[in-house]
Amino acid sequence: MKQGDPSRYLAGTICCVHETLATPAELIFSTSTGIKEDPVVCQAHLDELDIIYGVKPSKRGRKGKKRPCLLTENVSAWANQRPGPHMRDEGPLICVMGTYGGIGPRGAMYEHFSMGVFPNVPSGWGGSPGSGASEGARDHVHTRPRNWRHPRQWLIAFRYRCPSPILSAWSFAAPDGRRGEGGKTRPEWWVDRETVGWLVAECTTRMASWNDKCEADPNFARACAVEYRVRLRRAGCSSSRHALTLRRKTGQR
Repeated sequence: MKQGDPSRYLAGTICCVHETLATPAELIFSTSTGIKEDPVVCQAHLDELDIIYGVKPSKRGRKGKKRPCLLTENVSAWANQRPGPHMRDEGPLICVMGTYGGIGPRGAMYEHFSMGVFPNVPSGWGGSPGSGASEGARDHVHTRPRNWRHPRQWLIAFRYRCPSPILSAWSFAAPDGRRGEGGKTRPEWWVDRETVGWLVAECTTRMASWNDKCEADPNFARACAVEYRVRLRRAGCSSSRHALTLRRKTGQR
């Protein structure tokens, strides 16, 4: 990887964005069979996305925090990357990363799409449960030029347009504060080109496997969405009205 190109962020760079793990969840659920056909339930997810992407104002303020992501395309450092509704179509194409509070992914959707970032290689994994990966298949990514620092780091194998502009290449010392010639774009952590290609294909594979599950059981996605929303409620991160709507539509109490 070319070091310190001040004009662009290169695919494979671990970058810093202001993001929430709710974004891929809402995007996945809003297009899932069993949800997208139901205008009430689907609209609940679309409303959350409108808040995340800034289409609608929110009294809760902007969701998320500064977190790492893996960039899957080259992005100009000089592009107009202001947050706003346009980011749905123009935002950087990423796979977001998170630690899930150090306890790992919880819930069928996150378990399906999450993979470890080495040295986080859960014992016995051959891909996440039901992800479509075969036993013993590659189930994690390695960063360069050294192993990732956090021992419980995960990456969500789902590519999407991030609502946040890229703040900088990721640095544990100062994730969005480095300046100077090439300093903001210079990758401190990255994955190689082969890994980027493999990850893009893995995102497609996991999405196809998810869609197969949803089509085989129309209640699957809605049950997963309820599980997801209930966990958010317990963490104090979602409105009780949204969770109640989902439970009523799936007939759950």
